[in-house]
Order: sequence, then structure tokens, then C-alpha cells
Amino acid sequence: MKNSFLSLFFFFCISIGFGQSVTITPNTASSVTIKKTGIGLDHTDDTGAIRVGTYSSSAGAYIQTHSSHPLRFSTANGTTQAILLTNGNFGIGNVAPAEKLHVNGNIRVAPLAGTGNKKVYTDANGTLININPIAFSATLRTDFSVAPNTILTIPFNIENYDTNNNYDNSTYTFTAPTNGIYHFSASVDWSSLTATSGGLQIQLEASTPTSTFATSSYDVFAINKYTTNVLSSDVKLNAGQTVKITILQNTNITLQLRGTYNDYSIIFSGHLVTAL
Repeated sequence: MKNSFLSLFFFFCISIGFGQSVTITPNTASSVTIKKTGIGLDHTDDTGAIRVGTYSSSAGAYIQTHSSHPLRFSTANGTTQAILLTNGNFGIGNVAPAEKLHVNGNIRVAPLAGTGNKKVYTDANGTLININPIAFSATLRTDFSVAPNTILTIPFNIENYDTNNNYDNSTYTFTAPTNGIYHFSASVDWSSLTATSGGLQIQLEASTPTSTFATSSYDVFAINKYTTNVLSSDVKLNAGQTVKITILQNTNITLQLRGTYNDYSIIFSGHLVTAL
């Protein structure tokens, strides 16, 4: 028995040494034979129908089934933990994967780790990336005069929050960091004082190219009354485009925006709805 084993081992070493291929085929529950066949190192079941082995060539090295059967992976002599089907679908914790990657369980991606929950998108190459929450809110907390027949940018100069530093409280503009659908809203409280005709309009305007996305207009309805213009709109922006709130009025007097009425009587806010 010892001599048989040594002969078998010697034959195996000689075969490998000369770059030949071998197949290990169980004949009975207690013995195996080694024979030259195929490429690389093959293992088969006792019928020879199911074959798995290694293969190397100038193109690379492989672990593969040499018959039309899935390749299963397990540890600790246990059940299947991962499987590669003959159609290329790979399952982890799932022995019948329906997609190229089918996972039954959680997936952890180290570069996406950090404080709080994250929104994950794909870039143009299909790579998963994290986009920080994009949202801002800014107010004007002082009274602001608007002369007749002038167009001004409302100076929302106090930030309530700006999660991704996309709002500039010196130019009063928001810059889109990525292509996407954004939602913006604005509210402006104003007094008509002695005006008897005309009205006031606020506009959501974009640059590059310049365009107006939304407007909110109210006419003077009584002397010394207070009115609030409210604007709300979804807008498609490209990365780098800026938006701001402009105001114009055509009454016969200078109108006053009531920024001192409360901290939120003149406010501009926005957030990313979805990246494109």
C-alpha cells in the first residue's frame, strides 16, 4: 500500500513537472486513480460527468467547471455560501441568483461610510457614488426698499442652513453642484403704504443661459396693506447653473419688503430632488 501511494505521488509529480494535465477521479469510496487528460488539474465525480479544475494559459489562470454545472463556494465543509451559474449570474447567500449579482443580505461599501444616512447615485460609468444632501435656506432680516420700475436681486444674506455649501450669501445665488431636478421656494412680505395702483413680482431666475423659471405677482389692492408673494417650483438644472430671486414693481411709490417683521417673512430655500 505504501509503495502504491509513493508510485501514485511520483507519477503525479512527474506529470506536473512536464506541464501535463491530470484528472483525479474517485473509483470507489476508498481509492482514486490519476490519469493524464485535458488541461490543468481536474477533479470529477465518480461518474466523470461533473468536472472542476484549474487551468492556466498565457491569457491567465482559472478555477472553473469543465462541465455544464455551476461553480459553488463554501467553507468549513458547509453548505453553499456563494454560487456562479453557467449563465454568469453570481449569488451570495442565494443559490438561484436572478441577476449578474444577487445578494441575500447587507452590503457594506467602505468609501460610503460616515456620519448619518447617505444618498447613493451612479455616475455616467455606473459607479456608485455618494452625494451629500443638497439643501439650503436663507433669509433677509432687514427692511428692503424697491423703487418703481427697477429689477433687483433680493439680498438673502443670512443662511439658516447650507448643507453642501452651494449657496453664496454675498451674491445671493445658489449654484447647482450636479445635473438634476431641484425644488425652490420663496416668500416675500411687502407693504403697499400709499400706493394706489400697480403691483409687485418676484421671479426665480437662472444664469447660463439666463431664463425665468417661475414668477409670483400681486397687484396693490388697498392703501397701507400688507401682501405676501409666494413662489414654488421644480427646475431642471445642469451642474454649474446658478439661480436667484429677483424682484420688480411698477407702482407709483417705493415699496418696502418687511424683513424685520419676523425671521422668516422674506425667505429663499431649495434642495435637490433627484440627480440626473
